[in-house]
Amino acid sequence: MVTYTLLGLHTEGNAGLVMMIVVCTAVLGSATGLLTSAFAKAEFQAMQFLPATVMPRILLCGLIRPRDRMAPWLDAVSDAMPSRYAAVALTEVGGHSLPTGTMWLDLSVVVGCVLLALLLGAATFRRQTA
Repeated sequence: MVTYTLLGLHTEGNAGLVMMIVVCTAVLGSATGLLTSAFAKAEFQAMQFLPATVMPRILLCGLIRPRDRMAPWLDAVSDAMPSRYAAVALTEVGGHSLPTGTMWLDLSVVVGCVLLALLLGAATFRRQTA
């Protein structure tokens, strides 16, 4: 809500939808962090996974460089990045006064990726018994 009040953000769509997409994206980041930390043997090793998991998502989601101006193979790789779907959903909310089918589809992909990351993270945790 800071962006709407202090920074003067205006979207055609509902601010609640923006918040929902942002929260889902934040949970996706946490779930991805849990998944990657399950493969780390120490805390420092988990931190080393950060550039390998976060940087491609930021660079390929379409926020820095539009996806239509990327090389075709990079565009194909970005289709596998859940942050790309979050960016498209936010773009849809920003440009349309009512929720669109594209926004709901992209949000469902993000939520599906959250569930998948949480399930895979839970399945890969090492069990300890006393």
